[in-house]
Amino acid sequence: MEEDLQQARQKIMELKLEIQQANIRINTTSTQLETSQLKLAETQEHLNSTKEILETTRENLVTKTTQLAETKYELQVMGNNLTHTTEALATKTTQLADIRQELEVAINKECQVNRTVESTWDLLYSPEFSNEILTVEKLQYFTKNIEKLSYFVGVRMTDKIIRFLKLYHGFRQDACEDQGD
Repeated sequence: MEEDLQQARQKIMELKLEIQQANIRINTTSTQLETSQLKLAETQEHLNSTKEILETTRENLVTKTTQLAETKYELQVMGNNLTHTTEALATKTTQLADIRQELEVAINKECQVNRTVESTWDLLYSPEFSNEILTVEKLQYFTKNIEKLSYFVGVRMTDKIIRFLKLYHGFRQDACEDQGD
């Protein structure tokens, strides 16, 4: 019996040792579980933060995509406007070149400027007034033409300018041809 008791005590000791080892494993596992739960919580928090960043990024992407589409449309409209403006400018440039050429031809005609004018009254020797009856209409026409000179204030009155004025703003369109009369 003593031997049985000894064996029972031995068995109890072994069982206690196994229980202690089991408790140690339980404590280790419990600590590992707590650590894993903390890591899981941190990972979940990081995941939630990443989801928020991802959602914000997605919203920004949608906004930027919309803005890009609007900007592309505005650029297209501006491009169309630029094309129309360029075409209109080309047309006006061509018209201006044609007018410039016509002016050069007109100015370079053999139209001598009357340099014998000694006073402003010498204008009355022009074919429009000389030996003609002065009417209100002629006087208004004369005044209107003189008013056109205000555009040329500050411009040197060269032969070309005077020929231009006589040809296009003179009392008669054939002023150059009348010089020989």
